[in-house]
Amino acid sequence: MRIRRPTDYMKNDNKMLGAVAFLIFAFAVLFVSMQATKMASNDLPLIPVGADSLERDVPLADSHTGRKLHLSDITGKTPVVMSFWATWCAPCRMELPEIQELSQRYKGRVAFYAISSSDPPHLAAKFFDKQGFTFPVLSDPGYTAAHAYEARTLPQVVVIDSTRHVRVLSAGYSPETSKLLAGALDRILAGA
Repeated sequence: MRIRRPTDYMKNDNKMLGAVAFLIFAFAVLFVSMQATKMASNDLPLIPVGADSLERDVPLADSHTGRKLHLSDITGKTPVVMSFWATWCAPCRMELPEIQELSQRYKGRVAFYAISSSDPPHLAAKFFDKQGFTFPVLSDPGYTAAHAYEARTLPQVVVIDSTRHVRVLSAGYSPETSKLLAGALDRILAGA
């Protein structure tokens, strides 16, 4: 029979304390991430803003062709919807099909663009092709547009009216975003 020394019990206690500390940390991270998701989806629906988008004119590149364009090139004719997203962002993957549906519903009346800051252009283009999305995907490798439009959360939707004013934004994904965005677009198109 082996005789246990007091230090043997202390080693077991240290292992137990480490396991308990890890579990507490894991639950804290889970709780914080759930609260952040809840806040992004419930507390931040569509927010009206009034800043002039020309102050935020930045160069972007088409992820398929590499053709450079400025936001001033795509704004001013019709309202513009910009969806900031990333391939690794699960909520973005949930929202993009809804944006695709809206792009078809408002075809010819509203211009839709997906803006990817964190993915290489060829990966963003490949993802769009695979998913069958038909609206353009633009590359923002230096996070210039993301910073200009304060896209701190993914996904984030920004709407610019035909007078080049930022009218609406939505931070985070919510199942209500598509319905709220459609309502906002209807009001903008009606001149409200």
